[in-house]
Amino acid sequence: MSDANNAVYSVSPTMFRSNPVGFIVCLFLILVFGIGALILIGWYLITKYTKLKIDRDEIVFSEGVLSRRHSHIPLDRVSTVKVYQSIMDRIFNIGKIEIYGAGDVLEVAVKGIPNPDELRRVIKSRQRK
Repeated sequence: MSDANNAVYSVSPTMFRSNPVGFIVCLFLILVFGIGALILIGWYLITKYTKLKIDRDEIVFSEGVLSRRHSHIPLDRVSTVKVYQSIMDRIFNIGKIEIYGAGDVLEVAVKGIPNPDELRRVIKSRQRK
């Protein structure tokens, strides 16, 4: 099992860049109804407690505020890393990343990841070591 000291790369989804219209709507709802604050707090907690970390020898994905889910994928078992970006995603430099394990089974899919191409490069470079 990995610890925080040997993390090579760690990333969480973004809030504003992954959904700028939703963010602006929440701000408007704060001014009008006050409910937007609850939505923003929930959204912040979800993004804060979603983490994709690359260690020396594995990828660790964790998510969840009240109930947590952890996935540990050894780097030598990763077969494919796919990056998806819409036009808006490319403008804001975010995207969805999918990590497939042995047998091309989807292990992890995360939306709103900043610099997804850099994350893909880090995974691929760690596999070669």
